[in-house]
Amino acid sequence: MNRTYAGAASLFEDACMQCAVLFTDPAGRRRIRVHTMFANKTTVLADVFRLADVDATVAFLAKKAASAVFANGTLISKAKEALVEKTVQSLFVYRKRCTSSSMSGQLILPEALKTLPVTILGLTKSAAFRSSAHSMQSSEAVTVDDRIAALAFLVCAQPADIAVMGYPRLWEVQDLEEKAGIPLPLADPAMVQGVDGGGRDPNMEPIAMPNSVSLMSSVMADDKILLAENGMRLVVWVGDKADKQVANDIIAQVGAGKLAVRAETAGSAALLKSVSEKGKRVAAVVGRIVNSRPFLAKPEVVIRSAAGAGGEARHLMPLLVEDRAANGAYSYVEFLRHVHKKVMARVANESAQNEMQVS
Repeated sequence: MNRTYAGAASLFEDACMQCAVLFTDPAGRRRIRVHTMFANKTTVLADVFRLADVDATVAFLAKKAASAVFANGTLISKAKEALVEKTVQSLFVYRKRCTSSSMSGQLILPEALKTLPVTILGLTKSAAFRSSAHSMQSSEAVTVDDRIAALAFLVCAQPADIAVMGYPRLWEVQDLEEKAGIPLPLADPAMVQGVDGGGRDPNMEPIAMPNSVSLMSSVMADDKILLAENGMRLVVWVGDKADKQVANDIIAQVGAGKLAVRAETAGSAALLKSVSEKGKRVAAVVGRIVNSRPFLAKPEVVIRSAAGAGGEARHLMPLLVEDRAANGAYSYVEFLRHVHKKVMARVANESAQNEMQVS
């Protein structure tokens, strides 16, 4: 939904946006929820960039692109190109209006939008927009169902969840930090109150998360156990030389060739019996992720040593957005160079037009 205001504006008047939602609550009662927001105003463009919210910016661009595919039949390739062009346009305007000419040889990123390029790159590599391989056996293949699900996710999800699709989270869990997986102290006990207003809901307790690592294949050492999520998919990857006891504390065999994550909220409560303290802390981390991501599918377990059935290329590699993809999509460094080249081309084109007008 877009709204514009063409009238005269004053910095001394409040800018207020309000919307009302009519809905039925679980008890069958009709309710009206009113949201009111007061927005800041400025006549200085640099303030717009300085106060920008990168998650909101990414969400806006992603929702526009996904909606164009659904509503207007825009080609996936055109929608992906639009995401990149909007990023280039934003950085061009920032360079032109908010920086000095002495920085002309660099790609200049606003402080508040430093993660914009890598997040947009990640979106173009997601199932929503990446180019699908001709063979469905390829790791880059995207089924129609996966494509539609990812696009629908972008249309409906909150900004924080969309940002995670653009830049997934990756953790090493074979050696958890001392406090990772431990409940955090609560400033307000009401934060973990049950949905019915009753007793304490342990699923709502905040959990200390481990430190995340970069989304690069170099972290996939044979002795590592990795946990990755992108808002729609949760993957546990186990290297072929990982400590067996640690691996058994995190995953369990639940049938012939079937593996499950030992986490209560992942549907495996019975599997938490007789596991180590570290295994319970990893389960708490997984549970925290599952509870905070409403669109998350059942966790996938990927074993590198499982010949022909590991699913590493299909499930984990597409989440490593900083690497060059198998289909030739840019790595993060290459994408920055590509964006810089496009920005400088616009600068040069504008300079040439100004020279022609002067002459």
